[in-house]
Parts: sequence; C-alpha cells; structure tokens
Amino acid sequence: MIKGRAIIWISGFVVLCISFAGETFSQEKWTKLFGGENDEWVRSVLQTSDGGFLVVGHADSFVEGSDDIWLNKFSITGEQLWTKTYGGTELDTAESAIEIDDGFFIIGSTSSFGAGKSDIWLLRVDAGGDTLWTKTYGGLNSDREIALRQTQDGGLVLLGNTFSYGSGNCDWWLIKTDSSGIVEWDTTFGGEYYDLAADIRIDRDGGFVITGLTQPSMNENEEIQSTLIHCVKTYNNGKAIWKETYKGLSDGLIQLGRKIFVTDNGNYVIQAQVNDFPLSSDYPLLLTINDQGKILEYVDYKEYVNAYLINSDVTFDGGYIMCGTYSDSVTEEHGWLLVKTDNKGVIDWVKKYRGHYASSVISLDDGRYAITGIIGDDAFLVIADNDGEVVDIDRPVFVKKQEDEFPEALSLLQNSPNPFNGSTIIPYNLKSGGHVLLMIYDCMGQNIRTLVNSYHSAGTFTSIWDGTDNFGKQVSSGIYYYSLRSAMISDVKKMMFLK
Repeated sequence: MIKGRAIIWISGFVVLCISFAGETFSQEKWTKLFGGENDEWVRSVLQTSDGGFLVVGHADSFVEGSDDIWLNKFSITGEQLWTKTYGGTELDTAESAIEIDDGFFIIGSTSSFGAGKSDIWLLRVDAGGDTLWTKTYGGLNSDREIALRQTQDGGLVLLGNTFSYGSGNCDWWLIKTDSSGIVEWDTTFGGEYYDLAADIRIDRDGGFVITGLTQPSMNENEEIQSTLIHCVKTYNNGKAIWKETYKGLSDGLIQLGRKIFVTDNGNYVIQAQVNDFPLSSDYPLLLTINDQGKILEYVDYKEYVNAYLINSDVTFDGGYIMCGTYSDSVTEEHGWLLVKTDNKGVIDWVKKYRGHYASSVISLDDGRYAITGIIGDDAFLVIADNDGEVVDIDRPVFVKKQEDEFPEALSLLQNSPNPFNGSTIIPYNLKSGGHVLLMIYDCMGQNIRTLVNSYHSAGTFTSIWDGTDNFGKQVSSGIYYYSLRSAMISDVKKMMFLK
C-alpha cells in the first residue's frame, strides 16, 4: 500500500520517492553510454561504499594490440570519475571486483603474463584505480577466471576453470589465498570430461557452495552428451562435503547452473539455464535445494523460451532479479530483458528492451537496479527504478523494410552446416559500411574467438570458424553463440559444434 509520494526535480533528473509500509525507494533513473572508437565489453557492476559504481570489463579502444582489462568508476548520479586499463600486448580480460577498505580486488585472465596460454590474474588497486600489485595463477594450458569472494579470515577465494590441472579435459579450480594473494591451498573438482564452474558463495559456516555444469559422459564418437547442473558444498579447506547434479524437466543438451545464493534459512537457490537443442530454445529455471543438496522447489520459465538469463541478484524484498537476452523468431526482435520474481520464483514482472545486450544486474539498497551491457560498440550503465523502468538508450532501432536491398542495417544469418564438425560458414549482411565485430562465445559467456574486427563496406559477407579458440586450441563439443556487432545494432545466434 502506498503511504505517500513526492516528486523532486534534481539537475534534470526526475526523482519520484515512494514510501511502501515505512520504506522509501528512490525512483531516479538514468543511463550512461561510455567507450571509445573501437569495441568494449562489460562483465559486471559493483555498487561502491560511496554510493557510486565500478564497472568491470575489457576494451581495445585505448590500447595497442589486444583487449586490456577496463575499469570505469561512476558517481552515485552517473558522473564518470575515472577510467583505467590494465594489460600487456595480448588478450587480457576481467570478470568482477570486490571492494575492501582502501580499494578493490579485480579478478581476470591474462595472456600477456603468467606461465601458460591464459592464466588467472588477480589485481589489487587503490580507490583511484592505481595498481598496487598483481598475481597470476596457472599452468601451461588455458586457465580462466570465474568469480572472486572475500573469506571470513580476510583472505580471498578464487574460482576458475582449468585446462592445466585436474582429472579431465577441463575442471573447476578453487584457489584460497591470503590478503596478499599468496596461495594457501588449491583444489580441483571434475570428472573425465568437461566441468565448467560458474559461481561461488561463502556459506554461513565459512565453507563454500559452488555451481556450474558437469559432462558425465561422451558417446563412442566423442560427441557431447547432455550436461547437468552441478553443485558442490565444501568445508572452508576446500574438501567436498557433498556433490549433486540436477536437470530441467526436459533433456536439454546444455544445462548450466549460472548463479547460486545462500538463503537466510540455510538453503541454496541456483539460477540455471537449459538449452533444448535442436529445438533452438533457451529457458531459465530456479532450483531451491536444502543444505544436503536435495531439491525443495523447482520453477522453470519455459514460457520465456529464447530468453538467455546471464546474471542475477537477490532483491530488497527477498526475491530475485535476472537479466539477459531474448529473441523472437516471429517479430525478429531481440534485445535485453529484466525478470523480477518473488522469493518463491513466481514472476512479478518482465521488462524487455530492444536491440541491446545486458551482461550484469545488481539490486540496490533503495529498491532500484543497476544493469550493465553493450549497445553497438559502446558500453552502458543503466539505473532502473524498482519496477524495472529505464531511461531509453538514445540509439535508433532498425525495422526491416521490404524495399531494402538488405533486410536490416546489420543482418546475422544462421551458420551452415549446423550442427557441424570441422568448420562452419557464418553469413551476414551490411546495409551500410562501418566497423564490424564478429565473436564466438561459450555457454559461460566467455569470448573464445574473434573472427572479424575490421571496417566493412556495404554488402554480403561470410566468415569461417574452424572450431578453435583464440590460441589455436580446438574447443570442446557443445553449444556456442556467435555475436555480430556494429555501431548501430547487434545480434546473437547459436550453433552446435561436434568433434
């Protein structure tokens, strides 16, 4: 019940303050676009102790060579306070950050430094973004960052995926360090095939709870079989207490736990994603499990097929806010969306915004939401009100016209053959010239291969992907996403690679 409301004008922003049962929520909305002449990518946003925001990602606009880690600090009203890059001559990316008393820890991966093709990279920076020290962790092959948490003893726990260590092709890698980044212990989790970690939380007992996916088997042709949502509960020394697997109601080829939360009553909630290939549908689900890993509640959202929810957070009322991408094969619309649920997973509302891509969402203490993503070759930071309403991003939305020689300003077509082994052809059309970026992503949202990063004139083009990553290593069988971006619009499609 609304007890009262007031409208306040502040520096061109409309601020609507609404009081619900004694709680007041700010309704100030704003949108910021930022970036350079080339391409940027943002992975996460953190609200800082001063009320502002730190956006974490990588960019190639401000460096020579491949992308560098890219940090942007904003004030509480969206003023950009500083921007910094970190890296060498090769590809360096970042996933997330945590704030401490006098600065930040950043977790990323580096191909410029370290022992192997790609190492996990931990950076310690001060409140102004200046580097204090860095550490790398990895072997001779590729090792990638996933998440970073501060432990109860003031140290850190790093979660990654490793091709260098463990028992299978790729395993979860858990690293415990002190506050200076010195390794105290590490351990891996995985079977004979592929295991991909996605998120970790500190449990109330000081231990850890981790989610991701596991691939239990391959067939005789070494083709991928259905992966399962995977969860592991450990002591604070990394020793496993229990391991459980879960799946959706249908036998989707890729089933992945993306985020995990610890509830006040000691249960866990997993935000997961199911891909029903070859039906070409993605749908999210929420699993509530008890402290022994047994399912208590299951909510799926198959009515929102082709919605790929990438990130989520707990809201002020104990529910969940999720963000990601959607596509509609009938209307040919695509864009980003917000999904708000109550604490049981029942949907409160869904908001869709055309033409862009959201990568991260967090719930703010005042009931609003902060969302990061990309539009064309720029990044955005959006502050939405508690109903998910946003200030429109000031870029045009292109609509197909019959008289156009090309169907859209930028048109991404389905690859062929699909599924494929060996190589596949990706066709695309450009109505007008401009800078174009064509990239391949795995089911974790990691950029594994950049196929095109150059200026194109208007016309029809094709690009061939041979199933290898940026380091020439053949990728595993499974679902992959390819993204085409220009300054005005972007599109994403998926394909299946079989060894």
